[in-house]
Order: sequence, then C-alpha cells, then structure tokens
Amino acid sequence: MEIYQQQIDNVQSLQELNDLRVKLLGRNGIITNELKLLSALPIEERKNAGQKLNKLKIAIEEYINNKEKTLQDAKRSINEIDYTIEIKSNIGMRHLLSKAIEKLDSIFANSGFANKLGPDIEDIFYNFEALNIDAAHPARDNHDTFYMQNSENMLLRTHVTCVQIRLLEEMQKNKTKETRTYSIGRVYRNDTHDATHACSFQQIEGIIIEDGVTMEHLKGFLEHIYSEFFEQKVNLYFRPSHFPFTEPSCEVDVFTKNVDGKLIICDEGKPLELGGCGIIHPSILERFDLHNKQAFAFGMGLERLVMIKYGITNLHDLYNNHIPTLKHISQC
Repeated sequence: MEIYQQQIDNVQSLQELNDLRVKLLGRNGIITNELKLLSALPIEERKNAGQKLNKLKIAIEEYINNKEKTLQDAKRSINEIDYTIEIKSNIGMRHLLSKAIEKLDSIFANSGFANKLGPDIEDIFYNFEALNIDAAHPARDNHDTFYMQNSENMLLRTHVTCVQIRLLEEMQKNKTKETRTYSIGRVYRNDTHDATHACSFQQIEGIIIEDGVTMEHLKGFLEHIYSEFFEQKVNLYFRPSHFPFTEPSCEVDVFTKNVDGKLIICDEGKPLELGGCGIIHPSILERFDLHNKQAFAFGMGLERLVMIKYGITNLHDLYNNHIPTLKHISQC
C-alpha cells in the first residue's frame, strides 16, 4: 500500500489523479488485473489472496477520494469562486429606498426632467449665501449644521437646494434660459434623533424655469408626481410659508387618516406636510442673468414618502438592515 500512497501523494492535479485512478483501478488497471489472476490460484490460497486484494482496493479508493477532495479545496481557494456550485437564495431584494429612487427617477424622466447631482461636502456660498441664508440665520449655527473640522467654510450640505445653484451657474455659462431638473441626494443636519428624525436623510429637489408656468401648473405637476408615486389620486393643499430662496413660498400638505396603525392618504382628515415649494426669489434669478423669468422650486423628503407608502412608523427601520422587518414592510 505504501508504494501506491506515495504515487497518490505525488499527484499535483485532478487530471493526474484521474489518470492514476484508471491505472490502478480501471478495467485494465493493476489491481483489477491482480483480481483477474485469482482464478488461477488453488482454492485454499484464492480466499486469502482475494481478501487482501479487496482490502487494498478499498484502501486505494479511499486514499484517492481524500486526495481528490484536497485538490478540489485547493482549486476553490485559488479561484476564490467555484462557479459550478448552484446557489439558491430567496431572501435578497432591493432596499425600499432604492426602489423608491428608481420609481421617482422614472416619474421625473417621463415628465421631461433631467437629473443632476452635487457634492455632499459643500461650501457656505452654495449651501447658504447663494440661497439668501445670511450669517444670522439659525440654520448656520453649529447646533444645526455639521462643519468640517478646522474649516468655517466647508460643511456637510444641509439640503439639496444647493445643487440648484450649481445648475444656475451652468445655465448662465451656457446662456440657457429654460430647464426642468431634479436632484436626489443625502443631506446632513444636527437634528433631533427620534422616530421621524435623523442626522442624515435624503431629499428630492426640483426646479422648473419655463415661460408661462404658474403656481397652478406647479400644483398640478406635484399632484401628478405624488399620485404616480403613491399609485393613487392625491390632492395637495398649498399652505403659505416662508423660505429664504422662494417668494412666495408654500408648504405642501396632504390629508391622512390612521387605519390600523397605518397612515392612509385621503381627501379629509389630519394634514401632513410632504414638502415645500415656491417661486424662486428674484434676487437669485438676477444673480444668474435670468431676469423676468418664471422659475419654480420644490422639495420633499424621500424617507417620509417611503414611510407613508409602506406604513412605517419609525424612520430608523429603513436603516437598521434587519431583513425580516424590511421583508415584511416591502410585502405590505
């Protein structure tokens, strides 16, 4: 047996091992031929010789099988991935926020909007000054905004509205006078940490600059966006408000009611704020050579939309990556 073990140990590949298996145990292999010769032995010797050869055959087969497993394991570790293994999984799914973004991307694209992204780390010009948020505004305080270490000018953006300023700069450079553009991105605020607030969340911001567009058009467009997203007719209610970068400004509300612990959108009930909108402030338009242009801006929170659609009561359920919870919510 030792001589055969040595031959098996010296094998370096699965092909060499298979060749050796045929050489030893195949139809015309060494051990097979030895078994064939047993018939020529006297009866009293045949039994003992046969037992010894069968034990040897079994031992060789076992040793070859162990060597085969060793070579296969080594091959997997080298290739890292064994593509021959069939993998079955039924727990994987897209995250609710990813599904919502894909849905909104489709809705905006079908409405003629282009997508624009901006940096998460901004300077105070784009985040505050260009949007008429002066130095005395409470939003610029350390208690509300995350400033970069050792820098009074750089910060984590507090809204996606700053992307609109970058867009207006491009329009001025290219002498473009009309646009439909939106942006979806993460924002950061030193905010209360509770069931409906977090220090980081995602916002959707849009801008429309077109001749002849009115607040009525804006309201109708937003109702279309929300109706498509929630997959039901949504009637919005504009409530007067104030934002430094729009004048006039409105909060966008929808009526809801609680049914079995889930918020349901309806035509009467308790008003719920979905976002804000308004006519872009003339001082901002003048800065970018868009005098006398009719321009509108709107914004909404992505997480709030998802929470309403799926009946989620705690914002942090969207980020705790607890598979059973996310799977249950997505099936509601």
